[in-house]
Amino acid sequence: MVPAQLGWRGLDAAAATRGRIGNWLGEVWVDAVEIVTGLFKDRAVNLVAAAATKKLDGQVDPGVYKLLPDELPKLKGSGNKLSKVPKAADGGPILVMVHGTFVDTASTFGKLWSLHSARVRALFQHYGGRVYALDHPTVGASPFANALTLAETLPQGARLHLVTHLRGGIIAEVLARLGGGQGLRPEDLRLFNDDDYKQHRADLEALGKLVKAQQLHVERVVRVACPARGTLLASRRLDVYLSVLKWGLELAGLPVVPELVDFLSEVARRRADPAELPGLEAMMPGRPVAKWLNAPAEPVPGDLRVVSGDTVSSTWTR
Repeated sequence: MVPAQLGWRGLDAAAATRGRIGNWLGEVWVDAVEIVTGLFKDRAVNLVAAAATKKLDGQVDPGVYKLLPDELPKLKGSGNKLSKVPKAADGGPILVMVHGTFVDTASTFGKLWSLHSARVRALFQHYGGRVYALDHPTVGASPFANALTLAETLPQGARLHLVTHLRGGIIAEVLARLGGGQGLRPEDLRLFNDDDYKQHRADLEALGKLVKAQQLHVERVVRVACPARGTLLASRRLDVYLSVLKWGLELAGLPVVPELVDFLSEVARRRADPAELPGLEAMMPGRPVAKWLNAPAEPVPGDLRVVSGDTVSSTWTR
């Protein structure tokens, strides 16, 4: 029997010690009951193969897209995907927008186009129309795989300027580390010797060779709220982290796609560990990607501008 009115003894007293007083705090009225089943019956061997992950990453058709100054529509199916970015006739740099986790280019940078059209036109004029975006899966693929998708489309000797949001900054760091620092060392690859990181190692090796062969250079990076050292939020309770992220997107007025809600439900159902997902694991401190990016190395030449982000919480991270 589930009573219509539930109560927790001591909650009022605990709230009072924090300066919050109210007789209703210890009482909750039940509006509905949802029966959750199948908690231990996985529909796929792992979360990467699960339908919810594929649906979330399926928001994008991975690749590099040419952007236009007038509007920024959803890029998937737009016809603007490039097999190869043309080389600048004057040898000038190209600007690439790189979005963050769970979203795509249009949802991340759309307000720049709609609210700051003059600034957008100035950017296109400055770069001679060489403005592009990397649409990429952010959950089931590592930042190495994402960076490889970008590098494979770039011309020989490309000079890169990158504007990134959240996890997109990690992709920029990977490219900058390979294209401007000491390159790829044997000790770097040893971080990915474990069988669970075979694909990471293969992508990193391929990326290192490609960046060197094509002489790609990252000259400027703008990082907005990049978890460059990782985020403990993702490593504690992934379902809570995703819930807070969804809430943050809603507060910012950004669209929350149904695919994210489905994915969140699947993560909670499985009690999933972010280590199951290469796209999220890259944001976890102490894991190979974070270790490699933060290992002692030669300074990377180029300009970096950081717009930091922070989340302060009390009870929801416990």
